[in-house]
Amino acid sequence: MVRIWPDTVELGYGALARLPDIALSVGKSPLVLSGPGISKEISERFRAPDFVVSESTAGVVGELKKLTVLHDCIVAIGGGKVVDVGKMAAHEAGLPVISVPTVLSGDGIASPVAVIDGLSRRVSVPAALICDLEVISRAPRRHNAAGAGDLLSNISSSWDWRRARELGKDEDFNGPAAAMSELGALALLSEEPNLACADTLRACFFPARPWPWREAQSPRPALSTR
Repeated sequence: MVRIWPDTVELGYGALARLPDIALSVGKSPLVLSGPGISKEISERFRAPDFVVSESTAGVVGELKKLTVLHDCIVAIGGGKVVDVGKMAAHEAGLPVISVPTVLSGDGIASPVAVIDGLSRRVSVPAALICDLEVISRAPRRHNAAGAGDLLSNISSSWDWRRARELGKDEDFNGPAAAMSELGALALLSEEPNLACADTLRACFFPARPWPWREAQSPRPALSTR
């Protein structure tokens, strides 16, 4: 069966604490990927064999594939390059991959696409996604702001998609998919404090800016789906 969404999703403050258990549920001998920055510090906590991703190229994927013969899953901790290389290598080796983003400027954290050498390649969807909001909130503000801008663009791009269907230029329009792509953007714009994801998204994208209701509420618990 083709996976269309990660089997396990951990989202919330402290979600990273679940990584060891989730990794062991996916495989018994994980290979951890990271970048040179904070993701490297995170990977070193788990005392597992690691591989530092310097760039998103076929050459790096090839180097990584040579190591996968000793492992049964890949854990990709980092930004877009790390996650893309992890997804590509796992796909070619027939292994599951766990996506652990540390910044939101990359939009492929759970997608079936990896960008290698500047070209989009079809890959398998990650078996698990772990998004620790504490880690995300510490990412460079400009990167998370870029992720916010990318998210907000879903509103206009969905309108373009609908308009193309109306003009007969796109027969593959999918209403539910368009609505889902707009949901996150609308949550980011919402002023409704009871909307479950609104303050969480703001905390990620604009951690330095206080919001009136955040001080009166305790941090939201991690969201877990299986």
